Amino acid sequence: MDIDIYYAPLNYASNSNIFNNSNKNYNLNYSGAYYTVTPSLYSPEEPNYLGSGRLDIVQPTVLDIKNPLSSSFGEYDLSNMLTRPSAEAHGIVWKVVVNGYDAQDEYEMLPPLGVGRHKFEVYFNRPMNTEKAPMIAMGVREPYTQTAIGEDGSWNETGDIYTAYLTISGRDSYDGVNTIYVADAEDDEFFPIPLENNRFRVDVQSAGSMSAGFTAEPGLGKVTLTWENPEENVDDLLGYNLYRYTVDSENTVSDTLRINTSLLDTEEYTDFDVTPGTTYCYYYKVMTTALTENSPSKTVATTPLTSIKGDANGTMDVDVADIVTEVSYMLGQNPQPFIYEAADVNSDEEIDVLDIVGTVNIITGTAQPETSVASVAGYYVDNGTLYVKSPVDLAGVQIRLTDTDGTTTISPLESLQGFETMGVDGNDNDYTFLAFSLSGKTLKAGTHAIATLGDGTLSALVLSDAYGRNIPTVPEETMGIEEVTADRITPAYPSPFTTEINVPLSITGEGTHHASITLTSLSGQTVAVHNGNYGCGEHTVQLRTESIGRGFYLLTISIDGVMKNTQKVIKL
Repeated sequence: MDIDIYYAPLNYASNSNIFNNSNKNYNLNYSGAYYTVTPSLYSPEEPNYLGSGRLDIVQPTVLDIKNPLSSSFGEYDLSNMLTRPSAEAHGIVWKVVVNGYDAQDEYEMLPPLGVGRHKFEVYFNRPMNTEKAPMIAMGVREPYTQTAIGEDGSWNETGDIYTAYLTISGRDSYDGVNTIYVADAEDDEFFPIPLENNRFRVDVQSAGSMSAGFTAEPGLGKVTLTWENPEENVDDLLGYNLYRYTVDSENTVSDTLRINTSLLDTEEYTDFDVTPGTTYCYYYKVMTTALTENSPSKTVATTPLTSIKGDANGTMDVDVADIVTEVSYMLGQNPQPFIYEAADVNSDEEIDVLDIVGTVNIITGTAQPETSVASVAGYYVDNGTLYVKSPVDLAGVQIRLTDTDGTTTISPLESLQGFETMGVDGNDNDYTFLAFSLSGKTLKAGTHAIATLGDGTLSALVLSDAYGRNIPTVPEETMGIEEVTADRITPAYPSPFTTEINVPLSITGEGTHHASITLTSLSGQTVAVHNGNYGCGEHTVQLRTESIGRGFYLLTISIDGVMKNTQKVIKL
């Protein structure tokens, strides 16, 4: 059945209103959450106002056939309901307008309240007693009176709109959905209004408004987070805590973790502990000098990019800088960023000289044959010298010593002339040495004296062929080793270097000789030069290198205008 709804003007406060169906009249009774229908003997005169001008808001509160909580067999016709209450009824709150939006009927369009001053206008159905100001407040939990709204309160000329203001600062901690509370007003006939603490809401995001500049920039193996300093609104700022959670392809959300180990005092952070292809969500909280955290900032989400083989430093290109990054990682320098899956060129879950040679091949475009390496290389240590007998050409050597005294250095021999060589002390008295070539140079198949090992025990030997494939090694007898020469070369040190590099000079012949040392980039740019006069003997020249960037460089030594030696060295 269709039921027309009418309004009983003086009966709003008791929420008992009248319906009409053909020759029958009905009361609409409000029980605190729903409207129900009972027969009435009164004659209707006007349509009813049910607390909102929106049918979609009113309809769920009417227990007719459309409501799953109802046993009714009829459908109530709400098409003629009023969109505002009658001025003939006693005083009630009609609507609350916040910053120009109805906090009920336009809640979806009402922007969240951020830091700043906000306008609250309470509309009543009729003129009110302007000598009595209403109590206006809001809160995130009952009784919704936690935050008073009373700045510069005033009535309009007709006495049916009361306006007050609220200033939100970053020190406040009532972020979230707040329900508006209005009470204690009375109409011009001195009838008190019913308590209003149900219909009107606002979303407060003070922390979110301060974090409008919060961004997450995805990279290869990293996410860079930046935000703005909110000191203007938070005068007791101590620092920041960053939080993170993940969301998978099925929208499953992980636990939230704090990712900074100590309180942050800057507005930038790079998260390297990420997996390419995983979606990460971040927010931060301001820590105050009272050691309390404010509400969360807005949340930003991003997905680190998937890396390509060889791009160890995440620049989207494979170049010599990736080799520097791989070497730095192998020598325990902890480069950042470092994308493990990209550096592991041969996908064997190890980062070693095989990956360096593989990266060189990616840069030079050298394709790896489909056939695997079946050869086995022999090695032998005699009087501190490592000999290697390989059936194939070698493009990379990695040596690890243990039980060293902390002063051990592995010195390359003449067979590695033209290779990039470097070594570094590690943890637990171990030492790692690397030799490889950026130019495609190889150590021809055969038996060679590789390096002098000093003290310590040879614990690992990795050999790479020209295609970055591992050549298995086994200990071997000394057959043929006596025929191998082992002339020492004197490379610059340390290698890799950071703030300085030492260049040994060997001057022969009596008198004074002019020595020139030049450090150039692989693109030909000169970055450091030393000129000096030296007598006969052994000398060491120190070049300061703080101002040059990381990468590979050519070190050229000339004596009396004649080039004597060129080495490749690496800056970390």
